[in-house]
Amino acid sequence: MNGLDDDCNGAADCADSACEPVTQCVPEALAFVLVSNDEACPAGYRELDVVHRELKDNGCDGCACKALDKQCEAYVSVYTSLLSCQRDSLNSGGTMLPDPATSTCSGPIGKITGFEGGGFGFNVHVKAGKNQCEASGDPKLSEPQWGTTLKRCSAELQPGGCVLGYCAPRPEAKEVCWPETEAGCGAIVTPQTYYQGYEDRRSCEACSCSTKGGSCSDVGATLTTDATCRMPGTVRRDGEKSCEMISPEAMVRATGRITHPECNSQSVVTGTLVATGPVPLCCGAGLLNP
Repeated sequence: MNGLDDDCNGAADCADSACEPVTQCVPEALAFVLVSNDEACPAGYRELDVVHRELKDNGCDGCACKALDKQCEAYVSVYTSLLSCQRDSLNSGGTMLPDPATSTCSGPIGKITGFEGGGFGFNVHVKAGKNQCEASGDPKLSEPQWGTTLKRCSAELQPGGCVLGYCAPRPEAKEVCWPETEAGCGAIVTPQTYYQGYEDRRSCEACSCSTKGGSCSDVGATLTTDATCRMPGTVRRDGEKSCEMISPEAMVRATGRITHPECNSQSVVTGTLVATGPVPLCCGAGLLNP
């Protein structure tokens, strides 16, 4: 594009129909084409800089969490009469054994003061400890990432046969962009804002943990006359009861499995991460006639 009628048909540059496949009129004297970082600039354009969009905050790394064992204690209460067991609608009565049931077979209950005669039923209440995790590590900021990074190629233009603008090289399969003005881009042109960098004022707080999944729902207790507890008797879980004769020879053992919690490490990010150096562009193809 030189502003001359090179083929002597009375028209120059963008006004020349022979140039239509490789030129177009744009409204500003500076045009841009955006290409991938590893791509060369199209003919008629030179590399200007690199611009970005979609800044992503990747938070903090370097934290770890260790789940602490869930504590579940199954307490057994024994009824002194069948009637008191049957009338206990809340399953919360009876006299509690002094120690919680454990995975070790213990007893017999008749050797415990106050339970020499056995009982007439029992209930179980499970005391569940908190879900706990132990945090460790040294939190550090992760590098921010751009979702899109493109090379900006520029061309300085001349009117070159355009009544309403400037004649720009038309790159194959590429949109031509120009700086967005106060008037905007117009109804049929897509405004696109890119950025040249970012300002990072973030910091990481101390490592911490979130927990989920810990449960004592399967934990309960059994009373059995088998001195080894290998043959379990009636099993009851939290809030349940059984109104049956309890022998002074009854042994006590905890039952069920504890579900230990899962832990997720985290470090809360404070401060701001802001994209800087905005580059507002209007991008389109073949928008102005010569």
